[in-house]
Amino acid sequence: MRKLLVFFVLIMFSSACYPGSTGIPISSKSKKNFISAGNTSTIISYLELFKDGKLTGRNIIITPVKSSNYYVSNTTPYELNIKNYSLNLVNFRFEFIDIKDNVSAFLNKLFLQKIIFILSKTGFRPRITDAFRTQENQLKYKRRRWSNVEISPHLLGLAADMVDYSAPDREIIKKLAEKLGLKFLFHGGRGNRHIHLQDEKLWQRFKDMDVPEICDTLNILLREHIDLKDVEEADSLDTHTGSIFSYHFNTENYDRLIFRIENIYGEKVAEINTGIFEPGEYNVNTRFDFLKKGFYKVNIYEGYRFVRQEYYVSY
Repeated sequence: MRKLLVFFVLIMFSSACYPGSTGIPISSKSKKNFISAGNTSTIISYLELFKDGKLTGRNIIITPVKSSNYYVSNTTPYELNIKNYSLNLVNFRFEFIDIKDNVSAFLNKLFLQKIIFILSKTGFRPRITDAFRTQENQLKYKRRRWSNVEISPHLLGLAADMVDYSAPDREIIKKLAEKLGLKFLFHGGRGNRHIHLQDEKLWQRFKDMDVPEICDTLNILLREHIDLKDVEEADSLDTHTGSIFSYHFNTENYDRLIFRIENIYGEKVAEINTGIFEPGEYNVNTRFDFLKKGFYKVNIYEGYRFVRQEYYVSY
């Protein structure tokens, strides 16, 4: 019997969509945007809230997408912690992404940030034909010789396949995949030629574990807990209001910012992960009005490199 070393599983609500469903509908405009960077590239950012060390909610902003911003409120995917590593799956069946109907539209949280960034550079033209797989489907792929392996990063939401790209799109995807540390493969038989992208760095962490058992656990969670969430079109962030935390940075790499917010006792109460910025100079503004009144420490990371700690008072 396979043994899965799971320290704990935190199950909350998820913006889940299942095969055959259409993109999540867009509802009326909201004012819930929590980040602004003056960035022309599309980024997907996460605001995660914690209490007593446990994840209690996740908000998502995707900005800009074809001149609009999209906000998903309080969507908490399934968090599976294994040997101090965390697997976070996020639903990405949005109306501006072309996804094959039978695709299980979930990807790892960090990998999805890279995929959204790459798709935005191609005008969201490529169609996603594969993402998160069950072990049963993976074995079927092998029997049909669509794959030559039984253990795949697809089983953990760390790989995605896409078609319907132009030759220039393919070169853009290949170049950005290298910059973002993704493995790029162009393969498949006649009628099934496609681009395969996988997060190689994250896959190396998990590939020697009991991947089928982990995959089975994730699929049980996805089947048992379905909570469809509306996506709201969001206004731009008003940086002239209160509760704004600003940070200026210059990067020569394709990097993300992380703001890890702690209370005076050193307990993490929130974390903002900005998504991918391309090389350049940015003034990043984030809205902190979700914090209760009090004194907080903001630990700032560029990529995963700790830069400095700043202080913030919420009134």
